[in-house]
Amino acid sequence: MPRPLPRLLRLPAAAALVALGAATARAGDGEPVRAAAATPTAGAPTAVLLLVVTTPEGTAATFGQGGGQAGPAGEALAREVEALGFQLRSAAGQTVAVSGEGDPLLPVGDQAALDLARRLGASSAWVVGLDVRPDGPIRGTRLTGAAGRGKLRVLDVAAGSAVASAEAVGAGYDAALAPAAAAAGRDAIARLAASVTGEVRSRWPKAASGGPTVLIRLRGARTWSSISAIIHRLGATEGVRAVHPRQVWQGRVALAVDTGLSAARVAAAVERARLPRGTVRAAARGSAEVEAEVRGETPFSSGVEAIPNEGP
Repeated sequence: MPRPLPRLLRLPAAAALVALGAATARAGDGEPVRAAAATPTAGAPTAVLLLVVTTPEGTAATFGQGGGQAGPAGEALAREVEALGFQLRSAAGQTVAVSGEGDPLLPVGDQAALDLARRLGASSAWVVGLDVRPDGPIRGTRLTGAAGRGKLRVLDVAAGSAVASAEAVGAGYDAALAPAAAAAGRDAIARLAASVTGEVRSRWPKAASGGPTVLIRLRGARTWSSISAIIHRLGATEGVRAVHPRQVWQGRVALAVDTGLSAARVAAAVERARLPRGTVRAAARGSAEVEAEVRGETPFSSGVEAIPNEGP
């Protein structure tokens, strides 16, 4: 029986926002407006990615015989880690000792991951397990859904211990199962990365070469076109290096903007966005946060898919 969409992401437009990942700020169906990955400085910390992802199409890994990028989820993870200023060390073809320790969803235990990271000269190891499964047809649409569950541990090689860990779920929707599963995997990876960003930046404060991040908390947006217009405006603003969609939840959106600009200047850039309908007002709240609100828009004002409305 077709099941209703989860409350987290009710329509494909919302899933598409998360699927942008950390490397590209995209306006609607147009071309990317700005690459998002920060360029690491000389002497930047290094990372080895130990990911195993299981999807309806099979299992892929970034390490071991046949290891590679591990599909869309692996690409998304690499972008997230690079956006934090890390240089990547490839684990393709590298064997990892299996000890049976730790969580069964995680592909390798801490000690095995640390040993491999030391062999590769990496200062951190990102251990990620991701399981993506079909979630059935979406009621009232021709779309099919997929759901992903992932776990992450970030290990500090010098200290020989974990810096951060996280667990997250993701969702994806498309006309076919394969792209829906890819979207769900990217969604889960984005949520995992967002959960550990604070701890990672605290441990490696000079990792990202581009300076601080300004968080935009946007409310009142009812359609993808409004969010697209704001991302496009930010991506075209001098001094903005990246726009990372971080949250879509009950009509609220969070965008992390990698920039050397002040929060006040980011707010001014947001207000210059040309929305299809309505206006956007923004104001700085402290040195690293902007509150913004879209006014005068309805889910049907621009003829495109709506994003989830605010709940109680």
